[in-house]
Amino acid sequence: MRGAQFLRQVGHWSRYLTTVSSIRYCLMVRTSARRGILRLKSKYPFTASFSIRARGSDRLTLKEILVDEVYRDVVGCAGECKTTVDLGANIGLASLYFLAAFPGSRVFAVEANQDTFRMLQRNLACKKRRCTLFGGALWSHRTKLGGDRDQGAERFSRFSVRDDGRGEIDGYSMRDLLDKSGFDQIDLLKVDIEGSEVHLFAGDVDWLSRVRTIAIEFHGDSREAMQFDVVMHRHGFRIVDENAHTVVATRRP
Repeated sequence: MRGAQFLRQVGHWSRYLTTVSSIRYCLMVRTSARRGILRLKSKYPFTASFSIRARGSDRLTLKEILVDEVYRDVVGCAGECKTTVDLGANIGLASLYFLAAFPGSRVFAVEANQDTFRMLQRNLACKKRRCTLFGGALWSHRTKLGGDRDQGAERFSRFSVRDDGRGEIDGYSMRDLLDKSGFDQIDLLKVDIEGSEVHLFAGDVDWLSRVRTIAIEFHGDSREAMQFDVVMHRHGFRIVDENAHTVVATRRP
C-alpha cells in the first residue's frame, strides 16, 4: 500500500473510527503478518471501545457493522425496542450497534465459538449492566455439538456446529435460549448462525408468541428448508424487509 493510498484509507476509516484507531487499523491491514488483537475505538455509527483479531474474519464483521450498517434497516423496522436476543453474537459489534440504537434496552448475546465468545466477553464487559452473555448454540434439542474447527480457525464469523453427540458446545432449543434470556417478551430476535437457523422452528414453536420482530440471515437454502415464510404467516408475522444480508419479519399489529 503506497503512501497516498494509505492516507486515503485512513481518511475513509476516520469517518467510523477515531484518528488514532484509523491509523492503527490501516497499519494492520498494510502489514503482511497479521497477528494478535487490535484495540479500536469507534465514533460512528456508535461510540465504543472494542477489540478485533488481526487474523480471521473480524475485519469483515467490522466493515459490515460500521461501514455497511447491515442492521440499519432492522432498527428502523423494529421500532421501539427494550429487549434484544442476539443469536450468533460473534465478537459483539452487532450487540453494540443495537445497544446504541435502542437506549436503555437490554441484550442477551449468544455465541457458540468458544474463542469468539472470549472476544465477546472482552468487548461487552463495559456493557455488563445491559448485557447478558451466554456460550452455546441453537439446535433442535438439548445436546452436545461439535464445532467446525477448519472454518473456525481462520474465518471466525463462519463457524458452524454439528450434532456429533460428543462435542464441547452445548446445544439448546429456541425455547431453552429464550427462557435463559430472562425476557418475558423479546422485541428483536437477531439470528445469524451459519446454517443452524434450519433448527429454529424444530418442535414446539409456541415461543414465537413472545417475539415481536425477527431479523435473520439465511445460508444456502435454509429459508426454504425451514419454511420460514409459511411459519411466519401462520403465526401472525409479515415480511417487512428483505435484502442480500437480512430478512426482517414483524408481528402484525
